[in-house]
Amino acid sequence: MTHATSTWTIAAGAPSPTRLERAVIERERDLEDWIEGDPSLLEGGLVILARQLHTVSGPLDLLALDESGTLVVVELKRGEAYREALAQAIDYSAWVASLSYDELREAVDNNRRASNRHGNFEEILAGHIADPADWSLDEAGPRIIVAGTGSDDSLRRSVEFLASRFQVPINGVFFDVFAQGTGRLLVRSGVIEDDVVPRSRGRGGVTTEELLAVADRHGTRDLMTAFVDGWTQMTGRSARAERRYSNWTLASLSNGTRVAARLYPYDDTPDVVGQHRGWVELKAQVLADDTRLTADEVRSRLAAFNDGGELWVPITDAASVDAALAAIRALYPQPQAPAPGSNPAAGPAQQPPLGEGA
Repeated sequence: MTHATSTWTIAAGAPSPTRLERAVIERERDLEDWIEGDPSLLEGGLVILARQLHTVSGPLDLLALDESGTLVVVELKRGEAYREALAQAIDYSAWVASLSYDELREAVDNNRRASNRHGNFEEILAGHIADPADWSLDEAGPRIIVAGTGSDDSLRRSVEFLASRFQVPINGVFFDVFAQGTGRLLVRSGVIEDDVVPRSRGRGGVTTEELLAVADRHGTRDLMTAFVDGWTQMTGRSARAERRYSNWTLASLSNGTRVAARLYPYDDTPDVVGQHRGWVELKAQVLADDTRLTADEVRSRLAAFNDGGELWVPITDAASVDAALAAIRALYPQPQAPAPGSNPAAGPAQQPPLGEGA
């Protein structure tokens, strides 16, 4: 049965409450206007990135960013079409998830320019989250909010099923409208309480100390600390703890919005139980972009170190930490001291690529 909301006002000195009559929102666009003006109507901490964003499947009503840095796809239902709105939101989310960082930035910036909205994507990102240089599109969602006027049992069932059974990051928001004098009273209710909606992103959900406690239990704390410290010294970027995969993400040297590697505090496969080791997963394409090599060249240069397999590197002892960091560092051109008699003003010479030179 549909969940209905009734509302009364209580005037000072009145003998009894006065029930408000239901009203309607004349245009669905009005709800979109209100949410853009005050995104907390949907959820606290949101900022709107784009409105009516062009996608391959049609216009996405609203694309937002929450305070943890997760992208939020917002689809508003038209009339009674909650089921269609949910299907569209899933489709739009798949499209957003397929974008590269540059494609997302360009799409948002084009949308904002076309509608004369202030600020671009990177300015909004910098103003909304604590450490934009550490933001990673790989870990940024998206999650879904489907919203509209009037409750709908079909949407409620679907949202509760997807969120509870499969941990899909989704919520439904219903608005009831009542006449109040010459104005309107808007009442909001969510299918799931905001603070328990499944999140697609680990930021804020787990700390490095919590991950180190996991490493402690598997005997790898010293190895994890050494690798994280070495990566930070090498790239100047800190590692970020992520709940989603119980790991650290290690940011790109040249573009901190991309993940260059992931560090896992233990190995849970049956054949290595008791060996007390972790793993580093290297991202060949991101390392290629960092080093001006091709992804195949990155794989080739790490092949001997990695035994020719996928770029998953076991971390078993201090020597393996040093070897892994040295192999990654060797991908990057390093400045050399000027040769005797050379002109320092001409700039540092570059180290020959790995495996080349005299």
